[in-house]
Amino acid sequence: MTRTVPTLLEKCALPPDVSETLEGVVMMTALRVKEIRERQRKEGHFDCFGRAASGYCDQHQCIYHAECTSISLAMPELAAT
Repeated sequence: MTRTVPTLLEKCALPPDVSETLEGVVMMTALRVKEIRERQRKEGHFDCFGRAASGYCDQHQCIYHAECTSISLAMPELAAT
């Protein structure tokens, strides 16, 4: 059974004037990273979401893999948090 992951905009529905600004996107992304890392810890996994700064992750079975690697490449500063 495959679970679909809500997109960042679906998960963090903010008014368009906020979500269209760079600050809004950064804030929503940081909140998404925090939420997924908390979920990973709760489920007994490493809280590695968004930490593939090189763009490589060997956890291909992870439901967050595509989103994680794209966030990791776009915002490498989140990898250190």
